[in-house]
Amino acid sequence: MIWGYRKHPPTNSPLALCIDPVTDCSAIPRRANEILEFAPGVKIIARATAQVTQLSALQVGDLLFFDADTTESDAGRLDHVGMFMGQDTAGRYRFVSSRKTHNGPTFGDEGGASVVDGSGFYARSLHAARRL
Repeated sequence: MIWGYRKHPPTNSPLALCIDPVTDCSAIPRRANEILEFAPGVKIIARATAQVTQLSALQVGDLLFFDADTTESDAGRLDHVGMFMGQDTAGRYRFVSSRKTHNGPTFGDEGGASVVDGSGFYARSLHAARRL
């Protein structure tokens, strides 16, 4: 929603949003796994099968993709997306996202620390990143 309603260079217009992916990558689809594959921009961290630990390429605003659902029916599918917010005063790589345990986007650590470095739930679940 942030990317779809704000103006962005070089065109200074909002990025289009769509329900289903479009193959020309001209709009941001709804689902996390489709955003990684079909949204505008470039993949900063390609889809990995293991935890991503090389985070130095990330910039504020990059989208982070997680395999946060551990059920068998969803295994291996990217199902959660957050926005990288930079490093905090302790040097931790922080992100903001909306979670089932809160009513809207949060930096809060309830339901898993909002960091993608270390050994916490979201750090272990991070598998890719895209810059719009």
